[in-house]
Amino acid sequence: MGQPLVARKLGMRGPAHGDADFGAAMQGAGVLPLIASPAPCVYRGRAAGALGHAHVAWAVVVTSPSFAGCAAAVAAGFGYAFMPRGIVPPVLRALEDGWPSLAEVEIALLGAAQLAGAT
Repeated sequence: MGQPLVARKLGMRGPAHGDADFGAAMQGAGVLPLIASPAPCVYRGRAAGALGHAHVAWAVVVTSPSFAGCAAAVAAGFGYAFMPRGIVPPVLRALEDGWPSLAEVEIALLGAAQLAGAT
């Protein structure tokens, strides 16, 4: 049995044409526009915690239950999203300078000891 998959570091993502510096991105914005999956989502929870800890005002502006929907909303410039670094689409880039850091997230595949037969 293998080790669970671990997202060792999460990073804030934004449009490829967006500001990489957190201060510049927030200048004049007042509230950070956040794109997230519906609650309860581990990334949404971690984003809320990190932004709250950094005293950053934020509001969810787009909610999508799919990763593709969230990535498309970021690429369209609606806001920013937290996502695992390893699956960020090439049209997006990591925004790191001054952005709040996140704790590690562990992801594991769960299943029953014995699968039920198809009916």
